[in-house]
Amino acid sequence: MPMLEPEEARRWFDGAVEENYRMLYGVAYNILRNPQSAEDATQEAVLRAFSQINTLDNPRAVSSWLVRIVQNVARDMRKKHTPILASSLEDGEKILEPVVATVDVDQSEADEERNALRSAVAKLSPEQSAVVTMRYMEEMDVVQIAERLGKNPNAIAALLHRARGALKKVLVRKTKVRIVRKGSVSHVD
Repeated sequence: MPMLEPEEARRWFDGAVEENYRMLYGVAYNILRNPQSAEDATQEAVLRAFSQINTLDNPRAVSSWLVRIVQNVARDMRKKHTPILASSLEDGEKILEPVVATVDVDQSEADEERNALRSAVAKLSPEQSAVVTMRYMEEMDVVQIAERLGKNPNAIAALLHRARGALKKVLVRKTKVRIVRKGSVSHVD
């Protein structure tokens, strides 16, 4: 990265983070599956990136550089911590909170489908997960994704195609298992 005055570098970095923050959070969430943990991972990644800003060789590739950092931070967090839902009781005791279903069946099915999709995205490669997140969560087109990641639009289109195929396989496999487990169908074609 060309040498900038410290204040100039900070402003440039702040702009890059602001432009990419939702995407970075989405990547962290796809790995961690917890909003607070994803926020923590994103913040930690931003701090880490700022402390290592001198290692950035190509400022045009800042988005992909930030994505790699947030992926590494989120994976490290996932390895180190297993989330526990707990509530404080008297004397500081902790117990697992029961999950209470208070939503109607339609909302529950929609949540189940969303969770299945998130789970399937988490099984993609980090690169595929990032482009799927940018395309469908950030609603960016292929050219915008290519520009952000510093890659060729054709390469991004091919990566999205492979990612959709992988998602389809994972989701079809889950659907077959769910149908058989519910007992409504004894075999699936």
